[in-house]
Amino acid sequence: MIAIVMEGGLVQCVVTNNPKLKGKFDIITIDYDTEGVDEEDIINVPQDDGSTSRAWACFEQLYDAGIDLKSVVRQLEEMGLGDE
Repeated sequence: MIAIVMEGGLVQCVVTNNPKLKGKFDIITIDYDTEGVDEEDIINVPQDDGSTSRAWACFEQLYDAGIDLKSVVRQLEEMGLGDE
């Protein structure tokens, strides 16, 4: 399982509870909210319709989860928000 941990609308880290997944993925954060981002840090992201959108992007690493992801899944399922 992989989880994207956010705080204040920002990605803090990407974590997994399965060590076999580490190193298996290229993970990129793309943020279209570029307010306050230095111009040299903005890239153009091609869209399906042929246009481009300005964004800030960076590579992320997959870290070992320091949280109980199984507990999070169990709580989501109890709320009726599990896999559909």
